Amino acid sequence: MFTSFADGVTLITNLPVFRGLDASRINEMVVVDHLQVFDDLPVYHIFGFDGSRGGQKVDVLVSQWNDSAPSLSSFDPTRMAFVSERSGIPQIWTLDMLTGALHQVTFLGVSQPGMRITDFGMGISWTDNGGALVFPVTDTSGSRALVKASMVH
Repeated sequence: MFTSFADGVTLITNLPVFRGLDASRINEMVVVDHLQVFDDLPVYHIFGFDGSRGGQKVDVLVSQWNDSAPSLSSFDPTRMAFVSERSGIPQIWTLDMLTGALHQVTFLGVSQPGMRITDFGMGISWTDNGGALVFPVTDTSGSRALVKASMVH
């Protein structure tokens, strides 16, 4: 249950340590990553709060991998992009929140040698009617760039 204050501010929940947070522009879902311990190792998991269900907490993505920087699609309420280390280094992935299907979008370090997703600037934005993602990267010299990855191959 949400707690409302006289000034119009509503407390949804108290938050643990987190890196990324996003609110849907389509429905009442809010997603956040947060630090948990899995097999004695600290990892980030992604969970959400469904405003249409009174702020009920929903496990969106719980795994042994660091999954962070969630970004809900502005075009499809069932899709979420996020950063994950499940392929060895941080990459952009998408999740179909209905089926649980995962899709790796980027292959940085392989197809783009020297490019990395780093902690400063893990923001992901949806563009091209949901057909592409825009996000910041860093190269080996420390230079930062904004790149766009098409999800239509």
